[in-house]
Amino acid sequence: MMRSMVLIFAMLMTFMLVNAVPSVAQMGMGDGPQGREKMRERIEDLRKVKLLDVLDLQGDQVEKFFVIYNKHQAKFREVQDKVDNTAKELQGAIGRGASDAELADKTLELRKQIKELERVIESRFDDLKPVLTTKQYAQYVVFEARFRDELQRMIMERMKKMRRD
Repeated sequence: MMRSMVLIFAMLMTFMLVNAVPSVAQMGMGDGPQGREKMRERIEDLRKVKLLDVLDLQGDQVEKFFVIYNKHQAKFREVQDKVDNTAKELQGAIGRGASDAELADKTLELRKQIKELERVIESRFDDLKPVLTTKQYAQYVVFEARFRDELQRMIMERMKKMRRD
């Protein structure tokens, strides 16, 4: 029963993946906050499909894994948003010729937030390890290290295909 639910979920996510990659490739950064959030959701759906494929989770592993993963992803997004906003503020301060003291303060704040982001990532790795076999955990670590590169490759391939069509 659980195996069939996992298969149905994987099929649903695969369908979403097929639709997500073209949409991600077509979306520009000028779509505003709603467009960025929609793109973020589609990329997250793609991540989950790929994780299911790579990890070959069995039985109750699926639920345990995604409960932990989703909790950490929410925290990751929260801290990543802070990093992005602080980086924009720092870039703006540089552009407007802010004082050295202000630049130093904003730089320190950004570095603190980057360290917090790294802590969140490490916490996710630590909390997921007991749910996975040694091989699955190794595959998960590799996946996290390479997902962004694979996403960029998929988008570039899709853009090339769109130009040819």
